[in-house]
Amino acid sequence: MKRIHLDFSSAKGWSELTQEELIYILKLRAQGLNHTQQKAYLFFRSNKIKPIKQYPNGWTIEWNKIRVFLEDWQLLGLLKPLQFLEEIIPTEVVSVRVLQDNAGVNSYLVDGGEKNKALTFKEYLSADASYQDYLQTQDLSALQSLAKTLYPGLSQELKDWEKYAVLLWWSSVKLFLSKQYGELFRPAPEASDLDILAAMNGQIRALTSGDITKEEQVLKMNVHRGLTELDAKAREVRELKERAKKNV
Repeated sequence: MKRIHLDFSSAKGWSELTQEELIYILKLRAQGLNHTQQKAYLFFRSNKIKPIKQYPNGWTIEWNKIRVFLEDWQLLGLLKPLQFLEEIIPTEVVSVRVLQDNAGVNSYLVDGGEKNKALTFKEYLSADASYQDYLQTQDLSALQSLAKTLYPGLSQELKDWEKYAVLLWWSSVKLFLSKQYGELFRPAPEASDLDILAAMNGQIRALTSGDITKEEQVLKMNVHRGLTELDAKAREVRELKERAKKNV
């Protein structure tokens, strides 16, 4: 029997997906496909495999004009590199760069020049308030507001897959920020709408030291500059509390 060598490849992380592949996955999610189906469809697409027919125990496929039968266990083995697609929140910052013909801000919220700008601290606070509001209420207007901040100029209502794109980006960048600013981003109980507003005002007050004349300057500050200062203040507060406990 003639041995056939099948040379397949797969992305091994979010950063290895092309923008086309990322959007394809988001569209599959919006259609309600499960993780295994998403991985299989992406694997077929990336390797230019044509699925011919599915059987109870596998698939007949065509690749490079060669027809072969892949048993389910073989296919599952080939899909292992795509396991990262099952992450609820990606461990890498994942963003669709253009939505509805509107370029997004810099993926990591840093200054990337005119075509890939950063967010100001005010815009960051507004975006995160919209995100937290959506998580609590599932109000689509909050998600739309977040999208408008991330994609300046966006005006049309989000399609289902675009909603996934916005949530994937902001949740992944928040995870990234939590690792960068560990003192500031500590687990907290679920917040109410009033808690969100209080948190925003508290962060502004911390950066201005209560001096209202500095507020405008702070709101125009780069996101990472503001978070760096808040992280340092949070560390100072924690250390003061620890010293106070020792002295009791």
